[in-house]
Amino acid sequence: FAYAKPVIGSNAGSIPELITHNLNGLIFNAGDHRALASCMLKLYNNPALTQEMGMNGHQKLPEYNAQEHFSKLSGLYGEICN
Repeated sequence: FAYAKPVIGSNAGSIPELITHNLNGLIFNAGDHRALASCMLKLYNNPALTQEMGMNGHQKLPEYNAQEHFSKLSGLYGEICN
């Protein structure tokens, strides 16, 4: 996101929480190398789509800074402790 590039990630773990499929990147089924290759080719063959997704991801970047993360984490711990 920092470099205004779309992200390709698997549907494993928390990765899908960061990537919105077809908006700021592409998600494929973990372990499916053909699906990963398909995602890569989709972006390679569509420069305009690649640029659009990259800009969408870059706009989301302010959500992922240390202060914001700390604030959300502190709030969560506060809720749990109360």
